[in-house]
Amino acid sequence: MIKKLLKMVPIFGFLVAAVSCNMENIFDSENSASIPSYISEPKEEMEAKKYEFKYKIFDESPEIRVTTGINGQRKSIPDQWNKDTYVDCLVTTKCVDTKFEFTDAVAGIKRRGNYSNANYAKKPLRIKFEEKKNLFGLHEGKKYRSWVLLADFKDLSKLRNASVFYMGHTILGSDGYYTSDFTPIELYIDDAYYGEYLLCEQQEVKSGRTSVATTTEGYTGVDVGYFFEYDGLYYENEYNFQINHNNRNQGYGIKCDLYSQRQVDWIRNRVQNIYDIIRLGVRNREYYSLDENNVRTRLDTAPEDMYEYYSQFISVESFVDTYIINEICADGDL
Repeated sequence: MIKKLLKMVPIFGFLVAAVSCNMENIFDSENSASIPSYISEPKEEMEAKKYEFKYKIFDESPEIRVTTGINGQRKSIPDQWNKDTYVDCLVTTKCVDTKFEFTDAVAGIKRRGNYSNANYAKKPLRIKFEEKKNLFGLHEGKKYRSWVLLADFKDLSKLRNASVFYMGHTILGSDGYYTSDFTPIELYIDDAYYGEYLLCEQQEVKSGRTSVATTTEGYTGVDVGYFFEYDGLYYENEYNFQINHNNRNQGYGIKCDLYSQRQVDWIRNRVQNIYDIIRLGVRNREYYSLDENNVRTRLDTAPEDMYEYYSQFISVESFVDTYIINEICADGDL
């Protein structure tokens, strides 16, 4: 099925909004050319993979209660124009399933988002705990410090983001890829009711969330993992880059720890080359190899297996899954 979809999807017109790239595979010549055997087998000969995503929902919406004004600070909600500074707080959870409750966990809270943060009365928020916490059993009970509260200000149904998360689990999740877990909650700050929010996971390089190869602090070699995001405010990130999409520059913010401009230059050249290789292959029937130094060499003949050819550069299965999801939800950022 994926091989058939590859012929149908206009790859040259689309790059995934958030891309993770594990350079351990790129620098391992044995791995970079290999295709998982179960993918290359005809679909009818594969045993169907059993997958079931259970949406976490309760008879009554759980509550997150935030108390500011600790450590000598005045009671204060996060500053609208300062997305970098956390307000110290204590977090208490309430739930009909009492095993998910805890009291006065030390944390920080701040506003997040770009357009929604600046223009809407109801602000999206991020909570970062001092110690790892699980919230309401999400992500199979795994504990993390950072969690996100989406405001869903324009969506009176409160179903759009939840529906896309669910779609992500059924499409990407069934193929073994990570998608944020989610559940609706009621938010209170300093006993004032702030409305219903959608609790979900922070997109970050963490085990169980986005798995990208990490490196030793201060290491400046390019053989590391990269996690970056298509972002209108890409320049707000310490490390960022632009690539040319059909004569239009598009910016990406790097969301993982890097330690040199050399690393940024390498991943920028890598992404530009991969974009160009896919575009030239689809539009012009020109085909290339790409080495670890980002040197591109044109091939004399067309590849016999297009799936295997493009799989050198992208994860075709996750690419097609993500394309389908974004076509359905019509993400305005893409």
